[in-house]
Amino acid sequence: MLYQVEQRGRQTAFVGEDGAGLVGLYPLLARAAAIAEKPMALSFFPIGCAPEKENTIQPFAVLSDDVITLSVFKKAEIGEDSVIRLFNPTADSRKTTLALPSIAFSREFELSGYEIKTVRINLTTKEVTEVDLTER
Repeated sequence: MLYQVEQRGRQTAFVGEDGAGLVGLYPLLARAAAIAEKPMALSFFPIGCAPEKENTIQPFAVLSDDVITLSVFKKAEIGEDSVIRLFNPTADSRKTTLALPSIAFSREFELSGYEIKTVRINLTTKEVTEVDLTER
């Protein structure tokens, strides 16, 4: 993949080519964010499943917009709720639907440009509360 930055005065254009054609700015931003993350070590690996069940396993979380990133999914510091943090790496406002298929949860979120949205979710009642970065 070729990345090139062209600067003319104060305008900056990002050009990326993956061999199949030009790639837009948003996929490049998402890819750059993924590459910039520290490596993660898993303490266990799934052992797999029976071949007849391979296509029945659903992902844990699904976002409808491929630009918005799910940067955090963790247990809340206080209480039994879960905390989810979404990030919009672009200057444009965007909407995404977060689905958690294992608990039949789906909710639409709107993020303004460069916004980090933190929400607290009770996985039992599916109640969603928007909180700040310190989970208050």
